[in-house]
Amino acid sequence: MICETCKKEYGDGLSSCPYCGSSQGEADQLIAPAERRKLRAVRFVVAAALIGAIAAVIVIVRSGGLHGTDAEIFVRLQQRFLLEPILAGVNRLAEPAAKSPQAFSDDITVLVDDGADSFQMTVKADIEEGGTGVVNLHLSYMGLDLELLTLTGNEEEVGFYAPLLDSHYYTIRRKALSARLAEAGIISGDVEEEQKIEIEKILQVATTISKYADILFSVVTDENVTSEKQTLEIDGKEVDCRVYTFCPSAADLETMFTALFTQLKTDEELKGLLYDWYAGSDGIADLYKVEYGDWGFGGPMSREEFGREYEDWIDEALASSAETAGRIADAGFFWSVAADGKRVHRQQLALRSQDLFVYENVGDARNSRYDSVILADGADRIEFRNSFSRENQMLSGQFRMTPAQDSGMVVDYEWNLKETSSLGIPLGDSVLSYDGEEIRLSVSRNAEGGIDHVLYLSPNGEQPLVTVRTSQKPSTARSPKGSPVDVSDYSLEELKELIVRIVSGGWGF
Repeated sequence: MICETCKKEYGDGLSSCPYCGSSQGEADQLIAPAERRKLRAVRFVVAAALIGAIAAVIVIVRSGGLHGTDAEIFVRLQQRFLLEPILAGVNRLAEPAAKSPQAFSDDITVLVDDGADSFQMTVKADIEEGGTGVVNLHLSYMGLDLELLTLTGNEEEVGFYAPLLDSHYYTIRRKALSARLAEAGIISGDVEEEQKIEIEKILQVATTISKYADILFSVVTDENVTSEKQTLEIDGKEVDCRVYTFCPSAADLETMFTALFTQLKTDEELKGLLYDWYAGSDGIADLYKVEYGDWGFGGPMSREEFGREYEDWIDEALASSAETAGRIADAGFFWSVAADGKRVHRQQLALRSQDLFVYENVGDARNSRYDSVILADGADRIEFRNSFSRENQMLSGQFRMTPAQDSGMVVDYEWNLKETSSLGIPLGDSVLSYDGEEIRLSVSRNAEGGIDHVLYLSPNGEQPLVTVRTSQKPSTARSPKGSPVDVSDYSLEELKELIVRIVSGGWGF
């Protein structure tokens, strides 16, 4: 026996401890070692269970699992699994990109064979981290190996050497090159200021998305959201979920449209962003100039004209808000989200007669995962399905676009993400099928240890049209011959004359 008071052990049968005299009576017997170990185990299990229960309650309460109406849960799920990822993606666009390229050293060979003629082009590139490096471009045709161009660069200057056109190696300081390009209107004179403006525009987009999401979610109420338990079948697997469905009435939609278009009409920031994209580089205005400007059809809109057109469109939308809301409600529009407490397995926008948008996923990032997206507009349909296995790093899937008035396009792919070429392309096959034709890209390791990117075009069958071979060995790029000629002090006109002279002299004009 072990005394409860002094913890000393003594013989069985005694009613009190011979060392300290402690006596506990019939109801409070001293505990045997075996019994004591059992009691400790029981206490440990009970304590662990209590701690676990308390932790579970804290997690559930903090996650909101024990409170919130169906409408609140619907909005919370959309904000967490839809809005927040979109905003995170927009904000990532505003992060400054790496200022200098990564180190790269490789010989890349391009083989072209259309069945009648063939030629080979080789790019030898050796670039250190920070941008210092050299790139050679060679062409082999009809037994001739021609050195076409060599480009060089470091932190201070860049250079080019075209031995077929000119025997000189020309260099120009980076700052001088930027200044001449700015004079020519090719780049902005103040690149840093331009980047700052672009980042501010991207951040404005994030603010705008949040603002209009609040308007959209404001129409979600306990009266137009319902929930029910459902078992979904996704990629052949059954998933138990609770489905929250938002089904607004015509009055709900009219309220939302009125708030939305009223905000749009007074949103000067958004109006400015839209015009900048319209009139900016590669915008609609530039396309307008190319397509119509030279044919007497007028030019792109000014900022004032754009603003008037924009407000007229908003006024028309406001005037027809009730009619539009009624048509949508009559068509049986609803928006649902299916979640199992850990993740959203399905998002769905639909009318009574057809799905407009459906996103589904099942599995997890640890083992395997399946995702699918379907977009539909009447008979026009886009489908995307993607499966990923972490065990063997295989990614496979299909993209299918089926317009109502066309035969459609299908892209099938199966990639091994364990290995990628120096061009950043994973090993595997991709097949594009369109209008009875097929284009296949096969990326695989060759006998020399490099990687071949082979493009097949039907009806040539297994005859490669283009092969791009990367060696995955250090490049054999070489610096240009001869002493450099510094043209940093040339004016823009002098540089133009130099380029014309090199090109015309090289081709004998």
